[in-house]
Amino acid sequence: MANSKYVVGPGRNIMDAYVVIENTGGASVHNASTTTNIGFTLVDDQLQKAITWMYNAGLTRYNTKQDFLPDNTMTREEASKFFSVFAKNEFQKTEDATLPCGFSDIASADQTLTGTIVSACRMGIFKGYQNKFMPRNTLTNAEAITVLMRILIGTLPEPSRDFSYNYMMKAKEIGLI
Repeated sequence: MANSKYVVGPGRNIMDAYVVIENTGGASVHNASTTTNIGFTLVDDQLQKAITWMYNAGLTRYNTKQDFLPDNTMTREEASKFFSVFAKNEFQKTEDATLPCGFSDIASADQTLTGTIVSACRMGIFKGYQNKFMPRNTLTNAEAITVLMRILIGTLPEPSRDFSYNYMMKAKEIGLI
């Protein structure tokens, strides 16, 4: 949410990436499409700079706008790489090998991403459901906010019926949504 209106919401696909753009008023987070949902346009040079930065930081395997496909959705396995690299590099998150991360469906994941799935789980930022990770599922908005908040503030109580509720309320409280 932004200014009390849904930018993305339940039932809508999450955008492909979050991009932090530095400006004179500080850094702000935006999605990486050429025209964003929040009423401003990234000029091609800004978008390419953001994609280059993400590529160099290991957050994406794509280094051009044409390959990045900014309007595509992100799967949970792709998001595990993006968020785990972000958490390690930008927030110095570490892994806890005692966390249960032996997902029964990990063999169905892209083999180049299984390591980051386990890493994201061991950092406590991604969890599965009933011993499944569901790697090919699209990341939902609720999951994205939950993962981001786990990186920023840690784990909150997660009622089984609505795991994301406390994270959404905390994100709203600190002005992220």
